[in-house]
Amino acid sequence: MDDTESFENGYHFPPKYPWPEATRQFLVSFWKFFITIKGFLITIYGLNVVAWGGMLFLVRLFRAIWALGSSPTTFLVIGPKSVR
Repeated sequence: MDDTESFENGYHFPPKYPWPEATRQFLVSFWKFFITIKGFLITIYGLNVVAWGGMLFLVRLFRAIWALGSSPTTFLVIGPKSVR
């Protein structure tokens, strides 16, 4: 089905915008959401979840490296292939 054709129920796809205009539309929409109390709290919560997830991933990664008998600094400086 072509993008310009309509479905039987009358629906047609919205137009595809170039990436600069789509990015601008996203930023304007996100700013309108972010300046509300609910939007601010949801954004902070989401960033917090991502930060904690990354921290826990790194903690588990370094503990696994340590359990293999190497220090994490050696692993980071030399590389994973030459640690053994």
